[in-house]
Amino acid sequence: ARKEGSIVVESAVRLGFVQSGLTWSWGQDASVTCLTEREALSCFISTLREEKEISGSEGVVLMTARQDVSLAILISALANHNLLDSFLGVVDGLGDIEQLAVTRNINVTSSGLKGYEDYYFNQFHKPIDLSKP
Repeated sequence: ARKEGSIVVESAVRLGFVQSGLTWSWGQDASVTCLTEREALSCFISTLREEKEISGSEGVVLMTARQDVSLAILISALANHNLLDSFLGVVDGLGDIEQLAVTRNINVTSSGLKGYEDYYFNQFHKPIDLSKP
């Protein structure tokens, strides 16, 4: 079963969030309030749909740099808010670079993300920084 997160007030305040009653906002501008999880997920789906249309892409594939629980948490949240079908109507695939490398028999000699960055540079002659979201 999925567990909803709860706000750790001390951490939120350190990150720059301000609470006014039950509403949280970013910084001192109280007019910029935080979205609910459902609103944020709906906006994410809309943004993916718009970017797909604008770019003329055939499909959308979401990839994480590492094999972790982030995609599982995303899918769980989408299902919890009955948005999974809408999401799957836009996104054609999910995965992580680590598993992709294993599947494609790509051997990297460096630990962490550096090996994948080196592989990308060798293949496409462009640098990439996988440590940034």
